This record gives sequence, structure tokens and C-alpha cells, in this order.
Amino acid sequence: PFNVITSPWKEGILFFKNKQGGIFPYAPLSSEQQTTNILCFAPPGGGKSVLISTLILAAIFDPVLEGLPKIAAIDIGNSSLGVIKLLREICPPDMRDRFLHIEFELNDRFGINVMDTRSACPFPTSTERGFLTNFFTLILTPVGQAEPIKDAASIASILITELYTIFYEDEPEKYAPGRDPMTDKWIQNERDFDVKKTTTWWQVVHHAMERKAYAIAGSAQRFAVPNLSKVPARLTMSDSLKQLYGPDNPILIEAKRLFLGFIQQYPSLCKPSSYNFQETDVCIFDLNKVTQDTGPEGARRTTIAYMVSRYLLGKDFLTNKDILNEMPPLAQEFYRSKVAQLEVVRKYLIYDEFHRTKGSLSVQQTVLDDMRNGRKFNLMVMLASQNFNDFNEDIVKQATVRFVMRVETPEEAEGLVKKYGWTQTIRDALVKEVHGAGLHGATMLMHASGLKGEDSSCTQVLTNIIGRTELAAYGTTREDSALRDALIDEHGIPYWDTVTLIGRFFPGGVKTMVEDSMRAKRRSIESVQTEVIDEMEQLKGALAPMIRQIKDSYTSSKMNGLKI
Repeated sequence: PFNVITSPWKEGILFFKNKQGGIFPYAPLSSEQQTTNILCFAPPGGGKSVLISTLILAAIFDPVLEGLPKIAAIDIGNSSLGVIKLLREICPPDMRDRFLHIEFELNDRFGINVMDTRSACPFPTSTERGFLTNFFTLILTPVGQAEPIKDAASIASILITELYTIFYEDEPEKYAPGRDPMTDKWIQNERDFDVKKTTTWWQVVHHAMERKAYAIAGSAQRFAVPNLSKVPARLTMSDSLKQLYGPDNPILIEAKRLFLGFIQQYPSLCKPSSYNFQETDVCIFDLNKVTQDTGPEGARRTTIAYMVSRYLLGKDFLTNKDILNEMPPLAQEFYRSKVAQLEVVRKYLIYDEFHRTKGSLSVQQTVLDDMRNGRKFNLMVMLASQNFNDFNEDIVKQATVRFVMRVETPEEAEGLVKKYGWTQTIRDALVKEVHGAGLHGATMLMHASGLKGEDSSCTQVLTNIIGRTELAAYGTTREDSALRDALIDEHGIPYWDTVTLIGRFFPGGVKTMVEDSMRAKRRSIESVQTEVIDEMEQLKGALAPMIRQIKDSYTSSKMNGLKI
């Protein structure tokens, strides 16, 4: 397979170097492959974070696009913060809010109701309903267990149907002044809207939509739809569930217990939404603060964080004109132009550190749904993890492009070859030629299958080469980040000049140099005293000569009128 030196993609947004030194273009959302999904695996330091950042930047500068794509990424840590800072720096000031990096937490700051629906829609769309079924199934999975309780999906489906029907048709929530000051103030100025004791939140929503007061309609609708706190009562009162299972059935008792436990532990997810997530073009959710705990409860918390992040970031990704048929007339009028725009926009949904979701059927199913539906919604799904075994067989079948950044042992290469049905030649390449990130780029193996040309597959050893300045911007180690932040925040050197000079003087990053300096300093101190060594002070001391070198170069260039 390595005799093929040309790419099956004639054009692309990413350009790698092949073994012969030629350019190898790659277009993730082209029609050349059956699906638009990517798997990427590498041990820490293998180069997957840089590959993700390269993809994000390339997607932004796609020459085919008239506007910006929609890019959402879920990460644990700040590995993608560099590309967001870079984009905010190079874009016009009035566009900076379109590139966001958010440190997500499961607390009142992020009050989110996953049962929210689109404006003026009393019921979820089919894709939203699929997500809710997966989320309910997650709640119905006892902590520490891989499988949900019996009939979890069926119970979830009945609950979802009944809750939305009750809140819209049977017992809609009454409008209550004081719950939403913005809506209250608007209603006071609406002389043709007479508020009575029987007025419902849905009536407020409909009136606001008719008056094209869309912000008011969206704010009021938060109180019109059900939320997770309403589920336990429904489990007790549902006639459908009683008919299926009988009264006091152990399954329903366990389901109620699980929902009550969830409500107690995650109250911010069980009430009307208070977090106003602004739609943006590129947004990365960092789940590091949510995923510190280990053990069964920590794994569950991580799973919940991934699911809620996916809900916020991707709820508009699975959108095309067919969705209008699931909406009432008021909503169709509002969404028609938006849907037309979203239908042609290229969308990228990236899950990094995917191994943290291993064992979670709800996340795996949600991701699988996204991958299966991706092509018709112009969506690429990319999963990045530390090991090829982090992806189940169904996910593997949906991905037609795989990037292997590095293998740690020949045995790991054997496992890869066996899992994907690759040849011994590919196994040898993985062991001998694929070395991950280095000074001259990241050498990796790319395998594409399901291609539409004469050759249905393509396997190449490629190098992801990026400029020194870009690499300095992407640096995410503690040492690289500390150097960059100190030059910008403490010494006032502009961002672009900072990353340019770091790339010039320290093209491979400073982590190894700093660690060597700190280790030598620690040995010298320990030989003459026994007091506790302040690690942060050591870090600052190790960075001091590098900061001085860059600062001197910057000052000299400015004094002599030279370009950095």
C-alpha cells in the first residue's frame, strides 16, 4: 500500500508530507469517502492535540467557504486553548467572541436543562429525542455498573412523551410574575396581552413569537418546558407505566430512586436553564474541573459532563430542512432561514480524551448516532484517544479515516493490525516509522477506507508539519504555557511577537530544558540544605534566562525598527 504516492483527495484543507517528500492533501468533509468520521489515537505527547488544533485552523481557512464553519470540541485540559488564543489574536476585534474556550463545571453557574426545546417547539425533534433517551438511560444506570436497569430505554421513551404532552396540552405551567424579570418587563409594555390567572408560559411564548420578540420567547420558554425534577412524580403517576409494570413494581421503584439521587447530586441540571450559552462558531469545552475525581462516581460525573457538553455544543449541528416538518408553523417561520444556513455550513464535532468515556453506553450511543447521521448534516465527527481499544466495534465501523500517531510496543502494533485487518507491512511501518511528535513534525500513519475511487483504501506514513510560530502557539505543557503567559502578561510583549520569538529560539518547546534545569537546581539545593523546595519558584527560576533572551531580542528589534 505504500507505493501509492498520490492522495485520493485532489484538494484539501489539510496538507501533510508523504514519505517521498510530496504534498498529501486531505479533505475531511469531501465526497471521496463513505463517511466523514475520524479516529485518532496516540499516547500522551504523541501529537494528537496538535493534529486537532491543525484541523481546527485549517477548517477556519477552508478556501471553499464563504463564512466560518461550526466547530465544537470537548476536551479535558487546555490542549486546544492555544488555537483559540491564536484565532482570537488574528481575527478582527469584533469577531473575537466567535472563538471561545470555556472551563465547564457542573454547578449553578452552568444551570442547564437538557429538556429545553427549540423556540416555539413544544416537543423535541427526533434527534433531540434520541439524545434525551440516551441521557435518561444514563441516569437509569446505577453508579459503577455498565448496564442500565431493565427496560431503561422503554421507560425513558414513555417518560419523555408524557412529560412534554402534560406540559403543553394537559397541564401547561401557569405564568408566574417574578420568575423571569425580562419577560415581566416586556409584558408590562404589551397592552394587547391581558395576563390572567390562567395565562400559561406557552401563551407568553406564542405571543412573543408572533410579535417577533424572539429573545423574550426564548427566555419565557425555559419555564414552559419540563425539566428533570418532574420525572420522579411522573414515574409514580404514569398510567402507561402502571399498565405495563403494575403498581409498586421494583423496576419503577429503582428508576425513581435513581432519578431522585441524580436530582439531589446535580441540582443545576434539574431546573429551568439559567446559563445563557451564546451560539458561536468555534467553541471548546474544557472538562478538567469536572473530571478530577476517580472511581465509579468520578467516571459517572465525567460521563454526565460529556453528555451535557455535547447537548450544548451540538444541538444545532444535526439540522437540515427536514427538521422543519417536525415544527409548528411559528417555529418554521423562525427557523427557515437559519436551517437553510446551517444546512450548508460545514460542521466539526471533536471529542478529545475519549478514553474517559469508556464503559459509558450513553456517551457511546450518542456519539454513534452523531457518526451515523453526520453525512446528511454535513458533519464530521472526530474521536481522539490514547489507545485503539477505546473505540467499540460499532464506532470503528462508522469511521473511514484513522490516524495512528504512535505505538508504544510491537504488541500494540500487532493488536492494531488484528483489529483493523491490516497487513504485516503496516505493522512494520507502525513499529519502525511512526514516531509521533518531534522537532521535524509528527510522523503518523493514516489509513482511509471506503473510498470511492479505484482503490477503496489508502494507507500512508505521513508527517504533519506546521510552522514554528504555530507550534509555539499550540504548546500546552505547563512549562510552555508558563513561558508564553509570563512574556505576555508580566512583560507586556504582544501575543504574536511572543509566539514568533518562542518559535524562533525554542522550536521544540522548553519542557525538557526546564525539567533539566529544575532537576540540577534541586540536586544542588538538596546537597546543602533540607528545607522544602518551592516548585513554582523553581519553575520561574528555570524560565528566567529564556524570558531574558526573548525580551532582549524583542527590545533590540523594536529599538532598531526591525520586524519581529
